Amino acid sequence: MDATASVSNRFDAHTNALWLADIVTIALLIGFVVLIYVLEQFLTPQFGPTALAAAGIVMALIPALLWLWFFYRRDAAEPEPRGMVLGVFVLGALVAAAVGIPLVHSVFQVNAWMYANQPWSYVAAAILVIGFAQQFLVYASVRFSVFNSAEFDGPTDGIIYATAVGLGYATVLNVRFITGDGATSLTLAAIQIVLTTLALASFAGIVGYFLGREKHEKRPLWWMTGGLVVAAALNGLFLVLRGQLTGGTSSSTPANQWLSLALAATLAIGTALVLSWLIRRDVRLAMAADGVEEDEERTVGQTRSSTLLVVLVTMLALGAGWLLGANALDRTRPITQSGITLDVPASWLALPGADNVLLAANNIRRPQQRVSVRALPAADSPSGAAAVDVLNRARGMNSFRVLEQGMVEMDGVPVYRVHYAYVTAPLNAKPSVIEGVDYYMVVNGQLLVASFEDSSESFADSLSTFERMAATLRVADPGA
Repeated sequence: MDATASVSNRFDAHTNALWLADIVTIALLIGFVVLIYVLEQFLTPQFGPTALAAAGIVMALIPALLWLWFFYRRDAAEPEPRGMVLGVFVLGALVAAAVGIPLVHSVFQVNAWMYANQPWSYVAAAILVIGFAQQFLVYASVRFSVFNSAEFDGPTDGIIYATAVGLGYATVLNVRFITGDGATSLTLAAIQIVLTTLALASFAGIVGYFLGREKHEKRPLWWMTGGLVVAAALNGLFLVLRGQLTGGTSSSTPANQWLSLALAATLAIGTALVLSWLIRRDVRLAMAADGVEEDEERTVGQTRSSTLLVVLVTMLALGAGWLLGANALDRTRPITQSGITLDVPASWLALPGADNVLLAANNIRRPQQRVSVRALPAADSPSGAAAVDVLNRARGMNSFRVLEQGMVEMDGVPVYRVHYAYVTAPLNAKPSVIEGVDYYMVVNGQLLVASFEDSSESFADSLSTFERMAATLRVADPGA
């Protein structure tokens, strides 16, 4: 038997083994979703904070480990040390928790502007901020950890290590999704977790593919930067397909949710199949090499220049995202009801008043984010009015709790501030925690309370939006 036939036989045997492993992996993932569906439909589980966190970790880890096995088994020519693969998996999780999530949600505050009613805002946030931030962190995690290791000895290794980083990153995002207010249905959450995990693994794998070629072949200076741009664009497109059709809210129709998931799944699975084909091609070439001289590798100086170009392009993308976000945040429109005027984000919708509510508006893409202005009976002081108001609300909601309260200044005007929280439990939906803040003030002799509420997960990030709105509060002079 000649060498070519031997290579072909070994490759065919490896491919046949992969088919069986792939079928088992897909079956386990489908079984995971079915199990969650059964638990939700027949047991209707109710989770406390600790149990919900534990369930979130389990639901996030199972798909991540299965997809990790899916990709890891493809590197048959010279499998990477499992300890190193698991190490970069943990590194991806740490980078997501310590850098990625704070950067996207606290520094760039994407939740405050990506849902603005401009066609470009969602795409800009998804690609320029989230896509580039996530994929650059994947790149940096591999480039500055295992890239120079002797174990990183083939182009396919880049895909394996970067995929592991992406899976670690996705695990943290999914835990955050489950424990926050994003999961209105555990079944939909399970499907989204499976897809998000596959998507981030696949897009990270693209970064890894370009990194592997970067190390072992002499490529143009723009090579790695081009790979990062492709991965960031696909990452952003996935977010748009998954979230734009649903409006980024839990209020969208089931049909839209399923359509969104189907389109996102097509992109994620298509990318995974391309990566799988690339790995199989490299495995065949590696099996056939057997002593053949390798291609010329890049010099240290060339690799450093490539790294600097990647950093520069990432900074430019994030800078553009910052400018677009600032522009979206600056777009406001006045709403006037019952003599009260408030400047709200341009995408927000005015709501009809009720009882003592003089003005109300909410974010049409995130209905739980809302603002209102109420009139209260005359009282000796804003603090006294707040005490009575808080007592009445506590009587009406058993879960209502005051987190902190006290006098503060708003644009030099003393107001009484109450920070509170309560639990809402819609029918057939997961309970969620709502945080809010009330500002009690006297304006033109009238006692008013300006209120803002949002999900506990994003309240801190969006509070600055309310503070800007509250500063624009105007009351018509009754004697004018």
